[in-house]
Amino acid sequence: MSHPALLRQRKSNPNAYNEVMADPDVLRWVNTWKQAGLELESIRLEELRSTDTTQSLRMLASLFNQATRTHPPRQDSGLVEMQRVFARLRPR
Repeated sequence: MSHPALLRQRKSNPNAYNEVMADPDVLRWVNTWKQAGLELESIRLEELRSTDTTQSLRMLASLFNQATRTHPPRQDSGLVEMQRVFARLRPR
């Protein structure tokens, strides 16, 4: 949380965050998301089980082909440029 009053309180009391977390509304919010997380995971798993893999691969293949047509591969790997950046960042 970035509320100015809370930030001031944290500077004067390092445990202020823990006190805020003890608020019953926050605890209820956390518990709600724990339950929602379990339900969302069940939905995700069911969607994975029911997915038509062949159709998904066809769709991805057309997207991949489109990407390779509009953004041809580079002639280099970018390794030389990366090494140049690392050299500049290296402490002297």
